[in-house]
Amino acid sequence: MRAIVLNAGYGTRLYPLTLNFPKGLLQVGKKTICDHILSRIREIGIQEVYLVTNSRFYPKFKEWGEDKGVKVFDDGTDSPDNRLGAIRDIEWVLERVPLDDYLVLAGDNLFTFSLKGLKEEFEKRGRECFIAGVLRIPDKERIKQYGVVKTDGEGKILEFKEKPSRPFSDLASIGIYLFPGEKTSLVKRYLEEGNNPDAPGYFLEWLIKKEPVYAYIFEGKWYDIGTFETLEEARKVFSEGG
Repeated sequence: MRAIVLNAGYGTRLYPLTLNFPKGLLQVGKKTICDHILSRIREIGIQEVYLVTNSRFYPKFKEWGEDKGVKVFDDGTDSPDNRLGAIRDIEWVLERVPLDDYLVLAGDNLFTFSLKGLKEEFEKRGRECFIAGVLRIPDKERIKQYGVVKTDGEGKILEFKEKPSRPFSDLASIGIYLFPGEKTSLVKRYLEEGNNPDAPGYFLEWLIKKEPVYAYIFEGKWYDIGTFETLEEARKVFSEGG
């Protein structure tokens, strides 16, 4: 198993802080956001890690990754106007790396929980199914910002909707996925059909109609670092060792 960390966004909601500095390298507690993510990846034995970014931030990420054994890819974009989108970035990396099972993570998310259970769930299911990490968010207004998931008794995703106006569940997709190697070609098929190349939730909406996709429910703290308020909240928690 290998990992792909998505860091090709421009962090526009955090301007001017991220105008010329990547969000993933912002300091939170004693480490950068990416260092926190990398430590969670390495905890479950994944050594091959790829990070995809844009041309603006490539030099900074390359410097960060050199002494950590992280291979950094430049997707060739240089502004929010011509960015590829998360799904196209995933495909861009998959076309350049070995065929394998992939842990895919959003590079601006911080979390306190281990990924061990997610990996064990994937192995229990024979490494044949896509799995999306989810978290319970009881706040009905907050959850509208995310992909919302409905599952059956076995954890299979029956319904998935990106940013619904009327949430039908308290389970939110949180930007952590496992892709079985033999089915990664579905990413290319999704894009060839002209589907939305942006948030991975749109891919999952499409995917559950074609393949069994399961949810793994995490427990712990999770922060989507998209606003100054969330960044400061995360800094407070992680400075306290959370």
